[in-house]
Amino acid sequence: MSIDQENNGGPILLHKVDGTTKELAKGFSVAYSNAPFRGGLPFLWLDDRRVLTQEANGNLVTLDVDGKAEKTAGNQGRAKGRAVAAVAVSRF
Repeated sequence: MSIDQENNGGPILLHKVDGTTKELAKGFSVAYSNAPFRGGLPFLWLDDRRVLTQEANGNLVTLDVDGKAEKTAGNQGRAKGRAVAAVAVSRF
């Protein structure tokens, strides 16, 4: 399986081994320096059913292969001036 988002804010798609594609979520996006991010979101597989990604700047979520999103503990206690949680994955 693979997961991707072609455009920022567009649908997040799960590509299955059998060749089918399933839409998992819509509306997830991030912005950098007041400019929209032109690619899809970064995803980090946590296990065979869940990925870590961002719903919006600083809002980390896990997203499972059924489309269920859950906020992570890293989203709590943000205060102005503090670092914001983010996911960054290098693509080669």
